Amino acid sequence: MFAEQESRDLSCLCSSVIQVIVDARFRTVTGFFSLIQKEWIAFGHPFHTSYMHASPIFLMFLDCVHQLMKQNPVDFEFNDRLLSHTWDACFDGTSGTFLFDTPQQRKSMVRLIYNSAHHSSILLVYCLNSFLYLSNYL
Repeated sequence: MFAEQESRDLSCLCSSVIQVIVDARFRTVTGFFSLIQKEWIAFGHPFHTSYMHASPIFLMFLDCVHQLMKQNPVDFEFNDRLLSHTWDACFDGTSGTFLFDTPQQRKSMVRLIYNSAHHSSILLVYCLNSFLYLSNYL
């Protein structure tokens, strides 16, 4: 199916899906992005090195969340547009969140661009600004 490198790929997937199922906090917009930050970005998931443009394992995670949303629509604070925006961010590079494979690469580039060591997830900021569009409260 998918080749694992150091068994990180499926570990991120399984851990993230279980946390979405078990903990309602990760079914909110901020919780969902903190989960992506914690389990995928900070863990050093190879978004681009191993897969060239985007990780099929990450797409599988987004699809699992989508399937959970279809089965339990009232349990999620966000809708499938948020998942779509998250997947698009893997390709467009405007958010900068998924451009690098390790936190060290990301910090180095942020320091280079902004001359600062402080950086929050730009994708999270974008999606929080678009909360009404991406939420189930419309």
